[in-house]
Amino acid sequence: MMPATLATGSPGTIWRGVAVWFCIILVEVVHGIARTMFLAPVLGDLRARQLAVLTGSLLILLVAMSFIRWIRPADVADAMRVGLVWLALTLVFEVSFGRFVVHATWSRIAWSRPATRS
Repeated sequence: MMPATLATGSPGTIWRGVAVWFCIILVEVVHGIARTMFLAPVLGDLRARQLAVLTGSLLILLVAMSFIRWIRPADVADAMRVGLVWLALTLVFEVSFGRFVVHATWSRIAWSRPATRS
């Protein structure tokens, strides 16, 4: 029989993963500000967003690779659980930020398109 911590994920691993998620979000917020200030005026909003998908993914990969030894997942399943926690936290953050900080409508949040497009 498998120990409970391996079957459900080590609490320490999950909490370290949550701490790294805060780093990821901080990096992505700075990335978004830089995109808006520097790329969008030069490339236009759509092209800047398209490029930011690639650069943002690389930044997340860099942060994850930098912290993986500190997170210390016991196995691949543990690492997958951390990734699922990151996914859930990111979805909650994005929707909450869009709704309560940007004051976007629910339809705009669901559609996720720039406000200038119709």
